[in-house]
Amino acid sequence: MLRTAFVDQETGQRGFALTGDPRFLEPYDAGRGKATELLAALDADLADDGPTRAAPEAVKQAARDWTAQVAEPEIAARRTEPGPPDEITAVTTPDKQLFDTLRERLDALDTRADELVTAQIQKIHTAQQTANLATALALTLAVLTFLVAAYLTHRLLTRPITNLLTDITAVADAEYTRRIGGRGPREITVIADAVNRMRISLLAQSDKLVHAERDRTRHEEQPRVATDLHDLTIQRVFGLGLALMSLARRPPRHAADLNPLIDETDSIIRGLRAVIFNLHHQDLTPRPR
Repeated sequence: MLRTAFVDQETGQRGFALTGDPRFLEPYDAGRGKATELLAALDADLADDGPTRAAPEAVKQAARDWTAQVAEPEIAARRTEPGPPDEITAVTTPDKQLFDTLRERLDALDTRADELVTAQIQKIHTAQQTANLATALALTLAVLTFLVAAYLTHRLLTRPITNLLTDITAVADAEYTRRIGGRGPREITVIADAVNRMRISLLAQSDKLVHAERDRTRHEEQPRVATDLHDLTIQRVFGLGLALMSLARRPPRHAADLNPLIDETDSIIRGLRAVIFNLHHQDLTPRPR
């Protein structure tokens, strides 16, 4: 844009110098205004860039030289004295060197602008790479966080709950001797302790029921055993004793051999009666509750 503004100035200046037509000064004046505006904008953009500001300063100096030494003098001379074409050509020839210097300064400024653009593009590219790396790291950390959270959830919560349910189910299926595991969060430990207390209480109640059932069975069996001993065994032994006594009277010569048997029979009857008495006595004893 600066190059166009200065070319418009040169074109307007040379056209006016050759023809004297004031209309050629319109692009000259417009180019000067545009160049001043663009140089001011460059000064604002490069205010913090000392090395780069030298390039637009060189352009401004070359523009001032060309304007002061060539453009303004030729325009003033053409306004006052039209002059023949060969003189005008002689007068306008020196401006080429100064304007070529201005072109070189513009080329240098353009090169510096390209360098700045390239540097900014490189910065953007580097920043994009950094952002991509940061994004990849963030995604990796997110995946790792998810995996660690899933593992810790399974280890610290899901697995303890599964083990607790397995143990409770086993106890519910009458495995009262199985201890409930309490590893895990505090809530699982509290539940495990409560179930363990319930399990111990069930074991104690079961033992009481077993002992009570044994006592009930024993107390129910004692009268029956006593009755059987009294009605069957004692009667048969008593009958046997009577038969031995009757046999001992018939042939007295066998009395000496049968009397010991009769005495043993009486002893057996006394023993059986003692057993029957004890069974009846235990049956009358109050049962423990």
